[in-house]
Amino acid sequence: ENHWITSPKWDLRTHLNAQKLDYSFVYNYYKGSWSTSRANRLIINLKSKTSQTRTYKVRAAALYANDLSLKIPKGANVIFVLPAALKNSPEYDDRWELVESHLSVIRPDIHFKQCIETLTSSTPAHLQSASSGDRLPKIIKGRLKWVGELPDVCQDVVVVDDVVTKGGHLAAYHQLIIENCPSANIMLLAWAAYTSDS
Repeated sequence: ENHWITSPKWDLRTHLNAQKLDYSFVYNYYKGSWSTSRANRLIINLKSKTSQTRTYKVRAAALYANDLSLKIPKGANVIFVLPAALKNSPEYDDRWELVESHLSVIRPDIHFKQCIETLTSSTPAHLQSASSGDRLPKIIKGRLKWVGELPDVCQDVVVVDDVVTKGGHLAAYHQLIIENCPSANIMLLAWAAYTSDS
């Protein structure tokens, strides 16, 4: 059964709270390994890059697409939070292409928009220290460039990420979209919210 949770009161997503931004998620992602929880297994499988785990990655992408299909408004424009590595890098992760391929079949009414590109590769958020300035929305936004277009009348725009920790990426994307499409009604979604509680 699908349960999307919206901005719980106990939430400490620093960058989202600072801008008073709501977001929704399905699972709690706990500090620990693959065996810690089902959510951890799903997220780790979704981010996996080896050929040996490809089947699990594809399956996780299909499950996330199904969860998204239950939450995204009809006819919405969807923008994925881009991976840390550039597309021409051997470290590039194609998880969003997999999610999109499944989601486009389930929800053909959704519009997938590549309005944002990454200018430089960065260290993945989960490998950065909690005090790293690289996780600040203004730093993240500085590595992004608006390259596309949204419809003249921007209605629902959904920003999709995999895991939200402090919310730097979602906040940066929100800022960039508002600058280029002030009338957008923006929804922020992540499959899981990181928590240090077990």
